[in-house]
Parts: sequence; structure tokens; C-alpha cells
Amino acid sequence: MRISVLSIASAIAATTIAVPMPLAKRDTASDSGVLNYAALTLENLEDEFYNQGLAKYNESNLKNAGFDTKIWDHFSHINEHEATHVTILTSVIKSLNGSPVPACKCKFPLDSLASFLAVAQVLENTSTSVYLGAASELRDDLLTAAATITTVEARHSAFMNELLG
Repeated sequence: MRISVLSIASAIAATTIAVPMPLAKRDTASDSGVLNYAALTLENLEDEFYNQGLAKYNESNLKNAGFDTKIWDHFSHINEHEATHVTILTSVIKSLNGSPVPACKCKFPLDSLASFLAVAQVLENTSTSVYLGAASELRDDLLTAAATITTVEARHSAFMNELLG
């Protein structure tokens, strides 16, 4: 059975918003859980997606599709950001005595440059929503780090929405 990336991203977003916890019950374990299953799972998914996509499509592919050559640089930076987010979240989860979820191995629909761009747009928009939904579930000392990643994801989202309309 083949599960689409959109289904996975939607499921992550839905579970992030569906389980709010009262402030009094929050603890290190719940913070670790939110970071693990909302943030790190999605960052692993994005990291793997960009690794596969940028291995398949290059600057020439984008240029031939009518995009400015600077677009490739922007995708390279997004790829670096997602890898950095994985590293940061893994470190924070370990500091909370949690066990980070492993990196995912997915097969993305990369049959065309158009499908790569469409999936990138869905992932980036979903990522921003997930962070916004999860923010209320984190302690204040973790909120700043999550908010920092959220702004980066929002810029990725804005870039994709501007690029594709």
C-alpha cells in the first residue's frame, strides 16, 4: 500500500492539534513527545524529501523549466535548514532524556519537477502549521527555540507559495 506524502503530513498536523494538554500536566516527557512526534518526525520527513529531490533535480532542470538559477541556491539552503533542524531537535530531545525518533525512509513522488515542487509546497505549509499548533504545548524555555524554527519554516512556506502561486 502506497501512502502519499500529503497523507503523512496531514496526519502529523492533525495529531499535533488534536491532543492539547492542560498546562499543569506538562513535563519533560510531554515536551519530548511533542518535539519528537510533531517537530522531529516532520523535519526528518522534510530532510529526506529534499535529499532525494535535490539528488534527482539540479540547477539545469530548474533553468530548463523557466526558473531563475537563484532558485536552486534557495532549495540548497532549505535543504541545509532542514538538516540543521533535525540536529537541533535531536539534541534538545536527548537533553530532555528522550529518545529521538529515527530518520524516515520514504519514497516520494518525484516523477517530475512539478511533483517535486508541489510536494515541497505541501510540506512547507504543513510544517509551519504543525509548529504553530505545537507551540502551545511547550514550556516557555522551549518555546523560543521552536518559534525560531517556525519562522524559518514560514519563510520556506512563503518562498514556495510565491514560486508556485
